[in-house]
Amino acid sequence: MIRNRFAVLAAALTLALPMAAAHAQANLSITGGNGGQLVFTLFAPVQYTLTASPADLAPFFVFQNVGDPFGATWPSVSGTMTWSVNSGPLRSLTIANSGLIRGSLFTANDLYFYGDDALQYNWLHSGDVITLWDGTLTTDDAFAFVPRTATQFTTLLLDTQGARISTDGVSTVPEPSTYALMAAGLAALGFVSRRRRRALVA
Repeated sequence: MIRNRFAVLAAALTLALPMAAAHAQANLSITGGNGGQLVFTLFAPVQYTLTASPADLAPFFVFQNVGDPFGATWPSVSGTMTWSVNSGPLRSLTIANSGLIRGSLFTANDLYFYGDDALQYNWLHSGDVITLWDGTLTTDDAFAFVPRTATQFTTLLLDTQGARISTDGVSTVPEPSTYALMAAGLAALGFVSRRRRRALVA
């Protein structure tokens, strides 16, 4: 009976840990620049929950305090970073900008990504879950911007009126400490299983 309870506890711990490990910053690296193309790489998917229906076209994916690589221009970007709504079809991101929305919450150092879908449709609603999928985006043009070495940024969604419409984005990949705890849970399950087999053989 005790062994059974221990096995159930270990299994529950192993299953629950990935969800408990989520964190509210996106792992986004920025390379290139210095007179060349800029490359943005998102290393893990990020999920946002809409807290309000957009007043205007959306979503704009905002990464705060990245810097102002574009000086209020709208460069085209292309690559493998995509987004979806409620696990629906993948949608492209085709445009980036920075330095446009300023105020108490948003500054000239915030970076924005969006796509043609954001400019054509206004069908998002409070409660929707939007996923920004990992991948890369590369600017078509070259920029003098010198990328920051930081890779952890707070991210959220705006509509085109500058209104915040989501919770902070949450990375879906566990922290390294979570993997260690998961391994401990699996080891415990293996130990219980071996003890049970030996008892049956005896």
